[in-house]
Amino acid sequence: MEALNHFSYVTGLSANSEKSSLYMAVMDDDAKANLLSKTGFSEGRFPMKYLGLPLSPKKWSKLDCHQLRVKVTEKIRAVSSRHLSYVGKLQVINAILFSLHNFWGAMFILPESILKDVDKKCREFLRGSNEETKKVSLVAWEKLCKPKKEGGLNIRSCRKWNLALVGKLIWMLITNKEVLWVRWVHGIYMKPDEEFWSHVPSGNCSWYWRNIHKVKLGMQQWYSTDRYVLTTSGVYSVSQSYLSLIEHREIKDCHELIWSKMLSPKHRFILWLAAQNRLLTKDRMLGMGIECEIADCVLCDKEELENPQHLFVECVWSQAVWNELMQWLGLAVPQQDLKRPLRWVKKKKWCRMMKEVLVAVHGAVIYFTWQARNGRIFRKRNESPSVTVQQIKFIVKERIGMFIGSK
Repeated sequence: MEALNHFSYVTGLSANSEKSSLYMAVMDDDAKANLLSKTGFSEGRFPMKYLGLPLSPKKWSKLDCHQLRVKVTEKIRAVSSRHLSYVGKLQVINAILFSLHNFWGAMFILPESILKDVDKKCREFLRGSNEETKKVSLVAWEKLCKPKKEGGLNIRSCRKWNLALVGKLIWMLITNKEVLWVRWVHGIYMKPDEEFWSHVPSGNCSWYWRNIHKVKLGMQQWYSTDRYVLTTSGVYSVSQSYLSLIEHREIKDCHELIWSKMLSPKHRFILWLAAQNRLLTKDRMLGMGIECEIADCVLCDKEELENPQHLFVECVWSQAVWNELMQWLGLAVPQQDLKRPLRWVKKKKWCRMMKEVLVAVHGAVIYFTWQARNGRIFRKRNESPSVTVQQIKFIVKERIGMFIGSK
């Protein structure tokens, strides 16, 4: 009570006995009763909540993390995925859902089952699935979690991001030894001058301390003589640690053009899907065992199986759109396959602005061709190439104006 009274004297603040609880361990009933009578506080029970997080001296169970699962579910239900594009859903996942996991994951090593469940809910939200309707996943979740330059969407894997967040606690244990909680850990669990990497936790220590040492083995290569080496400053970076944890693939060709800011966000996304042959064209549907009443291209009179090569390159409808736009730009761009214009632009020694304008036109052609195809199949609407050309011209001019205005 002396410390509380001194704090009250200095600050003018006093503890509210109705809102304060006393947490005690390894004490007999008489000692507990004596403390409670002197303080006037009630006896606290674990698990308790602090800043919205459950705290417990025991190992976490699925039930303890149930609140995280509930909050993610509530956020998903609050946002109707039916009225959002893929780009909008991606923004929701990165901005809202992941912030919840970020708050929890920075403090705790979360159970594997909970992390898988959060990943599953984000995955189903992105593709528009729910309890009543299950939709086909266009791209594997593992691939979506890759960086954009490797063909992904830069969605963070919950498990690996959790490890990268916890890695900051390990960095503080190694470098910031004057921080109060770090001093406490070193005083309780470790011998003086004992190295963190060689320390072996005892069998009767905290379950969380044992878990910290389980995950530290995969992080030792991030340090050289106890200095963090993934950044030049030596300051810990969650992002750099996360990139070190994920398995890297080869860098995709023309990725920087596909994600050019000159393109409308929804155009970027459809161009990204088309470049990876992941749009649900008729040939892919047949390959997945999905029945199609008509497998031929609906935009032209040719009896050709609808596949990306035909739909975006060989189809008379898309050729008419592309040719008129090339006359407008005064260019002759090769069209052997869907990615050929991107490769051609990349090799040109043009200024960045000119390259991005042509990519914006190419992305718009892919997007509006896909829209025209869907319009004929699902809404029985026939969009003419000339009308589509006017739409593309308007959007490209608008994007150029926005791009110049932001300079």
